[in-house]
Amino acid sequence: MAVQRRRTGDSGFRFAASARGTRQWWANRISGAGSVAVGLAAPMADLLGLDPAVSRLTLPTLRTAAAVVAAAGLVATHAPQMAMGTIGRLRPPRRR
Repeated sequence: MAVQRRRTGDSGFRFAASARGTRQWWANRISGAGSVAVGLAAPMADLLGLDPAVSRLTLPTLRTAAAVVAAAGLVATHAPQMAMGTIGRLRPPRRR
């Protein structure tokens, strides 16, 4: 996101058009913050051993396979976006 924002001036995040301070505006911000919090808290809980002990899901081979698939997904997403350059899917919003 940071690279695309630097290249195009746009992050790609589209919040619903709502006036600042309204319930919808707050719902968008709280939802976004919650997504970031869960995205950070889940791996931290796992690293600290706070995840529930589910025997089949904690097998080292399954965890390794999941990490490999996740890494492949990141690369498969990142590479094409970088190849698109500034003409990719992110464009600065039109001014009315």
